[in-house]
Amino acid sequence: MRLITALFLATTLATSAGHAADPAFIPALFVDPGVPHANFAGDMELRWHGELNRRYRIEYSTDLRTWKHEGQLVGLDQDCHYVVKRRYVPPSTDPTKPDPEVRKFWRVTPFDFDSDGDGISDYDESRLGTDPFAGTRIPLRCDFVPFGLCFGGSDWSMTAAAQISLCQSVGYTGYGLAGFGSEGGLKAFADHPDVGAGRFRIYSALWWVDVTSAFNWTDIDKRLVQAARMDMAVWMVVGGAKTTANVETAYGILKTTVQHCANKGAKLVLYPHEGTTFINAEQALVLLLRLRADEDLSPAEKACVSISIHLCHELKAGNGARIAEVVAAVAPYCTLASVNGAEADTRSRGGWTTGIRPLDQGNYDVRPFLQALATAGYTGPMEYHTYNLPDPDHDDHLERTLLRWQQLVAPPSP
Repeated sequence: MRLITALFLATTLATSAGHAADPAFIPALFVDPGVPHANFAGDMELRWHGELNRRYRIEYSTDLRTWKHEGQLVGLDQDCHYVVKRRYVPPSTDPTKPDPEVRKFWRVTPFDFDSDGDGISDYDESRLGTDPFAGTRIPLRCDFVPFGLCFGGSDWSMTAAAQISLCQSVGYTGYGLAGFGSEGGLKAFADHPDVGAGRFRIYSALWWVDVTSAFNWTDIDKRLVQAARMDMAVWMVVGGAKTTANVETAYGILKTTVQHCANKGAKLVLYPHEGTTFINAEQALVLLLRLRADEDLSPAEKACVSISIHLCHELKAGNGARIAEVVAAVAPYCTLASVNGAEADTRSRGGWTTGIRPLDQGNYDVRPFLQALATAGYTGPMEYHTYNLPDPDHDDHLERTLLRWQQLVAPPSP
């Protein structure tokens, strides 16, 4: 086994008040062999004894002199952990290529943040027993649920009952499916007693197609029947390079899908995605308005289609600084939204490793996004985007994200 050289540095860290850090701040390095707290065997993860509502800045260096920003984390319990390096996988075109990154050092520095602007840090308020977020929670009236892309069995080998049970065990009351699957797979969700009784909602199922896809509409119609049973949206991405010809092909696919959805009483939601025929919510809106103006579509067909907005894809599209403006423009047409933690510079660094993190991680401030949706009166579901995140059977990010959501968003009215 090739040795990866890495250090997790501990120094005498200071708080904003100038006191020495808690001596319980104990560094550790895990080169994970496949035990909990990692997505894949071989991930490298930092873990340390944390403090409630203390924030932590993670930096890296190759020479112990120059340090660069890696990420950021909010301490929500005593066990802080952060994956700093994914398992290396050589390119398929050169399967014997060695990992070019063989020497790296990391350090973690605690710092304080004052969410409510009262002059007392979140950490100190927590120690005093007061609420650091009093008066700051955003009045966003929507159900917060996981998007199941991180579930280890979301390829349908994990049963519907197991996926629902996992969500419920954490405290979620709904879910977004990782795939449109099969008629039988969808039926298993629709037949679940908690879904049938309305105690647990299946809000969406991701359906990724391509401009070159062939469609078996007889089979798809059967799946749409199951979607209609759950009042579940078909969340549709149309892959392909964004060329004029491909956008026209995508429009034709969407139009046909709208007709089939309306015929079966199902809903279609356009899913803007980086690198596809519509990459952000504003581009999805252009297609939606075109569909709603299409004379070939009936009023019922036009009524069954809407769009969604994803914070991660808006960041990748360069809309982080204007997110409130984007939300104001598209929110009246949105029936689904997703959020996650992220690094502010994700457009230029790290791919989805920086673009999609648990909600307690990342230095991009998600509050303007949530506030803009609240201001616009958005009441649809908010899905926690989990692509590329660890399997929740081996990580607690579902729990941590729900805790962070409760710090950011006001609870629903009784």
